Amino acid sequence: MADDPTRDHLVAALRHLRRAPGEFSKERVSTDGVLREWIGEGDVDQAWNVITRLVEQSRGDREGDTFAFFITCGWETPGDTLDARLKQYAQKFHVDERTALRRSDRGAIKVAQLLRDALLHDRPLAQLFVFQDGATVNSWLTVHVEEDSEWRRPHVYVNNEQLEQLHFELKGRGLGGTYLKSSVQIPETRLDATVGYLEPLASIRIIWAMPIWPAWDLTSHMIDNRLYSRLALEKDGVAEIKIYWLDEEAVRSRDRPLMTNRQR
Repeated sequence: MADDPTRDHLVAALRHLRRAPGEFSKERVSTDGVLREWIGEGDVDQAWNVITRLVEQSRGDREGDTFAFFITCGWETPGDTLDARLKQYAQKFHVDERTALRRSDRGAIKVAQLLRDALLHDRPLAQLFVFQDGATVNSWLTVHVEEDSEWRRPHVYVNNEQLEQLHFELKGRGLGGTYLKSSVQIPETRLDATVGYLEPLASIRIIWAMPIWPAWDLTSHMIDNRLYSRLALEKDGVAEIKIYWLDEEAVRSRDRPLMTNRQR
């Protein structure tokens, strides 16, 4: 599995939760800062609700790894120690205690990944800046990646042609103290003003297949008010920005040159 410091912190927190004595409850979750702050955003009730939803979802596979983790945490299984709960699991499902522990360990990783995928924050961020000036577009892409995590370089396509000359190198601090960033200038792009309504004058497509799906942020400015930009997101770290004529009236005025910054 690819390195992901955030997921690793969650795995450690879940294993700590599993070792804790007493009933599997909201009170036990409240003692763990990682689960309370990251999953509940500081709200214990919210963190507990997220975790109990995962418990309910795992009931469909009662001999699966995820449910094994929750049982060995104490869900429906009394016992003040992990060893006591492992013994009960082994008896209930007719396996030895080592098998119970292996299932629970795998379950902790799976639960951590489910929690990780649901986090709105603590994930890679791609910032795309696009500025129209006359018949051209100037743009650049900045990516922010958690330090010490595995990362893959984005692939950029302009008008469906891949740009091979872009070189991404992490250097300098990104957003937050634990992130690094890389920023590249995308070559100036000419707008095709001859296209019709609902056809793009230009498109920039980014494929960033990170182990953790990235968040996207677009900053754009169209000097000419006959144009607008639109960002569309797809699964697996794909984003595309396209520039269009605002409406059919704007298309009919395309014989008039596109406004430049100096004309403002």
